[in-house]
Amino acid sequence: MGKKNKRRKLKRERLPFRLNILFFVMFIMFSALVLQLGVVQILKGESFQEEIDRTIRDTTKVPVPRGEVYDSNHRVVVTNKPLYAITYTPAKRVQAKNRLTVAKKLAQLISFDSKGISERNKKEYWYLENKKEAVKLLSTEEKKELDDTEEYNLILERIPKDKISDFTKNEQKIIAIKRELDKAYALTPQIVKNEGVTSEEYAMVSEHLSELPEH
Repeated sequence: MGKKNKRRKLKRERLPFRLNILFFVMFIMFSALVLQLGVVQILKGESFQEEIDRTIRDTTKVPVPRGEVYDSNHRVVVTNKPLYAITYTPAKRVQAKNRLTVAKKLAQLISFDSKGISERNKKEYWYLENKKEAVKLLSTEEKKELDDTEEYNLILERIPKDKISDFTKNEQKIIAIKRELDKAYALTPQIVKNEGVTSEEYAMVSEHLSELPEH
């Protein structure tokens, strides 16, 4: 009887010890899971979201040419004349700096009339190229009180005219192209140039499409 009691006592003593080990292992596993979730959510969350956005299927509307129209005698009334055109189709949430990059690249590939660019177009270009200097146009109090849109508009108002008065011809060309890119809606083609597009320009743009992420 004495031996049986000792064995039972040893079993009862071992049971809490084993439970403690089991709880400790579970705690380690749970901690590792929380740590992994933290890495995914905080450290790599943005990159994973970008990958998700990249792989989501979206519908893009692309206009098609109008068909030919014939009269009752089968004579052509309306026909089509094929022309080259440079279009821009932005992805979702494309930033202004990305459109500026595309505009700079296109400026190297095509000719473009820079007439008609406004003072605001010039200020927006200067802001993107000189953000550090532009932010200094606001006081510390204004930065705290204003939201992003109000801050941006106030900066544009305060950009001195001498900052936007001596752009080179190439810079004016970039500004004009970016103005057209800014008109584009996400996933919808926007015509950048459809008059006077040469076969050489069309070929150059087609050849460098891989360098134009949103096109």
